[in-house]
Amino acid sequence: ETSPATPCQQLCDVCSCNEDTGVLDCEARNLTVLPEMPVDTPWRTVRVLNNRLSTIPPSMVAMTRLQTFDARLNNIFHMSQELVDTVLSRSLEFDTDGNPTACYFNPNQQTLRRSGC
Repeated sequence: ETSPATPCQQLCDVCSCNEDTGVLDCEARNLTVLPEMPVDTPWRTVRVLNNRLSTIPPSMVAMTRLQTFDARLNNIFHMSQELVDTVLSRSLEFDTDGNPTACYFNPNQQTLRRSGC
């Protein structure tokens, strides 16, 4: 009997995963949702740009090694307060800019900028 796939395995089935470089690249994979992720995953860089995402689970940015999260060119119109708080507390490079109505974090100013949210 096989055990159910972990969230990392689920993403790596459709994305390019490189544990040596710490990059999870899901660019243009037609994703509509992201799974909740455990905090101890190896990813330092997560690229989910150019998909059909409307939300991002807060656990995706709570991963302990994560430094850069690129979610440009999606349909992210609203970010939960939990996600905003997690991004701000981690001082991540977090970008959803690419959708004119997205909310996104500006790491240089340590602020969230909202445009049409």
